[in-house]
Amino acid sequence: LAWAFEMTADGVARTEAATTQQIDEIVAQPASHRWPSAFFGLLGGLAIATAGWWVLGPQRANDSVAVQAGVEPNPATVEPSYEYAASLAVLPFANRSADPENEYFTDGVHDDILTELSRLEDLKLISRTSVMRYRDTETSIREIGRELGVATVLEGSVQRSGERVRITVQLIDAETDDHLWAETYDEELTAANIFAIQSDVARQIAAALEATLVAADQSTSRPPPTESLEAYDRLTEARFLLASREKQNMLRSVELFREAVAIDSMYAPAHTGLAESYLILYSWDAFTLDEIKPVVESSLDRAMDLDPQQGEAHTARALYLRNLGEFEASEREWKRAIELVPGHATAHHWYGIMLSELGRFDESRIEMRRALALDPLSRIINTNVGFGEYFARDYDTAIAQYLRSVERFPDFDYTWILLSLAYSMNGQHEEAIQAGRKTLELSPGDANYSILLASVLARAGDEAEARSLMESTSGADPTRIALVHAALGETDEAIRWLEQGIDAGSPFVTELRDPGYDPIRTDPRFQAAMKRVGLAK
Repeated sequence: LAWAFEMTADGVARTEAATTQQIDEIVAQPASHRWPSAFFGLLGGLAIATAGWWVLGPQRANDSVAVQAGVEPNPATVEPSYEYAASLAVLPFANRSADPENEYFTDGVHDDILTELSRLEDLKLISRTSVMRYRDTETSIREIGRELGVATVLEGSVQRSGERVRITVQLIDAETDDHLWAETYDEELTAANIFAIQSDVARQIAAALEATLVAADQSTSRPPPTESLEAYDRLTEARFLLASREKQNMLRSVELFREAVAIDSMYAPAHTGLAESYLILYSWDAFTLDEIKPVVESSLDRAMDLDPQQGEAHTARALYLRNLGEFEASEREWKRAIELVPGHATAHHWYGIMLSELGRFDESRIEMRRALALDPLSRIINTNVGFGEYFARDYDTAIAQYLRSVERFPDFDYTWILLSLAYSMNGQHEEAIQAGRKTLELSPGDANYSILLASVLARAGDEAEARSLMESTSGADPTRIALVHAALGETDEAIRWLEQGIDAGSPFVTELRDPGYDPIRTDPRFQAAMKRVGLAK
């Protein structure tokens, strides 16, 4: 059941780690067969898998190594209860405009309504990533409700024509298909009217579902962030492009956010969007940390001056502070962001990752579990649920989660490389190499993936191929090269490359609790590096 657990005469028990043959079966399946098998496997094992994962909790594979990495062994797993008063999925709005170019505008209205609804403190709101899979779907409302685990669904459409806009929304009971509330807004096309409609939809849904807005929103009336329809158009198109996570689109989003700011310098979300775009491009190695610092800092300062209640700005600042190694300040920002937008899956997700990097795995599981509940079809969140287990050195649990992810998202290269690393650290070298080669099939030009495969080969004892791959690869992050030298037992070289990565502001310096560094972890120079990046005192 989902690779991880099975029912035995003694109750729920862990299965053995998946074999090479099982991976072959995933890779060999036609794409049309992969999703149904994962879906029906999920339905069949939901209750048992959930109980096994969250009740049994992770088993620490090597407590002594965990202590060296700054992880306190703790067999108890925190088991929080997340009982929501209501649950909702807002399906992608249909573009009823004659011009298909208005698709980005329709998506912008949908995205802003999601943002408004994320301020509801006791609502399980499915995030954009998961609901976008139902664009132009023939799946019934009842099936969508069951797949996403929600009781209600909001459908809508947007028609933009000349100087008018019509937005139609209807709230539906996912089990009975009954309409709980519906409204049509037919207004002059102005920024003020767009924001008024979005706010009214949020209030109407809150009333229908008996949910409440967070305290800040109840006590104050939030003014429209801009009165410029032109600036709003730039921002919605920029968000549309940024969400694609394609490098050229993201670079174009930077230009559009800048144009929105130039049109209306008082537009707080445009300043936040500009900062977010640079932060994401930094994580993609498109810019260095020094290159993004001035624009990120000025943009976030301006955004928060204009709107201190904007949870997305706090989320972006938390990520930035984490990249600087200012973890205590970052945590304060995460908590404030989640307080302002409790339904923002990204805030829970990124906060959970940082907690894993700090070795606080029980707390990380809470945030990652919350993120997954809010965004159950996100391939990155599904994958990163295993991230903390890998850092905690519970490789069997990490492998089980990665296998669930590759069955559902077989073309996601990031999951395959993490699976390769988990297999490698678990001593399953044949499976590790196979998963690493699958990564390069999906992304043949990725230098960092090539170098990580070299580290896997080194641990497997294939020093010659590891060196050959390392020497033939250019442009890899220095911290990745350090991992290869650590696997080869070359401590001096590993430390040299690690320090070079820190000097260059590598986006991966927060990951020094990675098990791949364990061969050099006790070296005083490595401990100094941990202090330098803020991971040790």
